[in-house]
Amino acid sequence: LLALDMIQHQRQENIRYGEPTNISSLGTADVAGELLIQSYEEKSLDGRLVAAYCNLGKLYFMANMFEKAVAVYDEALAVAPLYLDAINARGSALIILGRYEEAGSDFMTLLEIDERRLFPDAFTGLSKVLTANESAVPEGWTPLVETVQALIPNLKQIMSEFGNFDISMQKSLADTMKR
Repeated sequence: LLALDMIQHQRQENIRYGEPTNISSLGTADVAGELLIQSYEEKSLDGRLVAAYCNLGKLYFMANMFEKAVAVYDEALAVAPLYLDAINARGSALIILGRYEEAGSDFMTLLEIDERRLFPDAFTGLSKVLTANESAVPEGWTPLVETVQALIPNLKQIMSEFGNFDISMQKSLADTMKR
């Protein structure tokens, strides 16, 4: 929590002095895109803050403190509304809390904006929501089915190249596909 407090303090100082909080050391202003930046030092203050919030949320989740996890993910999304990690993790916590409409909304957002499919849990999460309460997602199963149908040709291509991967890559791909 100390790290989170330090980041929040520095962010407030930057805001007070009119300095940006969303510019990474790479010169980008896409906090949501910073998800892929591995180096802490390269992230913007906002990127550091949302990453810290997500880490704290995951700790709360693992401790079965789901309401606290959702609240922390809400804080992250107040800073970066399209931060995929926070959307995904909040959706998972909302399912456990039985808040299916909200979870469905999060997973639908992931399905729509995660073009690189970094979060395959969008598929399983949305399936869990729809299985528990089909009316939780206004469009029902249609968006999920259409997205999967569109991905099938890509999966066929990946599978045709499957033999070219080493064994660790094959296991990783198989684990992803099991979700």
